[in-house]
Amino acid sequence: RARREAEAIAKIEHQNVVTVHDQVETDNQIWIVMKLLEARSLGDLLSGEGVLAVPRAANIGLQILQGLRAVHAASVVHRDVKPGNVLVRDDGLAILVDFGIATFEGADRVTRTGSVIGTPPYLAPELFAPAAPGPTPASDLWALGITLYEMAEGRVPFAGNEVWEVQENIRQSPDPAIRFAGPLAPVIQGLLITDPRERLDAVTAEAMLREVLGDPAAPNA
Repeated sequence: RARREAEAIAKIEHQNVVTVHDQVETDNQIWIVMKLLEARSLGDLLSGEGVLAVPRAANIGLQILQGLRAVHAASVVHRDVKPGNVLVRDDGLAILVDFGIATFEGADRVTRTGSVIGTPPYLAPELFAPAAPGPTPASDLWALGITLYEMAEGRVPFAGNEVWEVQENIRQSPDPAIRFAGPLAPVIQGLLITDPRERLDAVTAEAMLREVLGDPAAPNA
């Protein structure tokens, strides 16, 4: 399966998704060779600036979403969308990188040791459930919502180093306070709906982000 995943990722051609040049197999492991980019991570950007202005956050969020739509169209789920895995070039282009734990939709959500795969503060709540169906595009969209919140508010809404801490924070306060996001608030709130069946889909989220940016044009494929 790992080879099929790597091959699927390599076929994705989109300006907001890192180019995969090759896959190398050694000792039953697949290594993905990606294009080297001259850019800094969104995580580093936030560390230096704290928060981003709403238009800039919306623009970066829209680009991440467009990249995710291309990824999901290939039946791939990134499952580690976060500022550290988004590179931002000096010209403003945002690129989704690090597909090291990407997988096909519906694959196992846990490792053989029982650990949930991904970065705890960005994990969708449905992935914590005992009978979870595994990662889906909706779980990537939750992580985008967390990332949008972090860009606008300067922190993650559900903190915690361990999965159980994040899970408890979501349970106690499922509607985090939004102070600075302004017109981004409805997008963030829609992406952070705990029930994945009611969460904003990618098309609706893209239309809302374009509206924030004053560009209500039909979403690009």
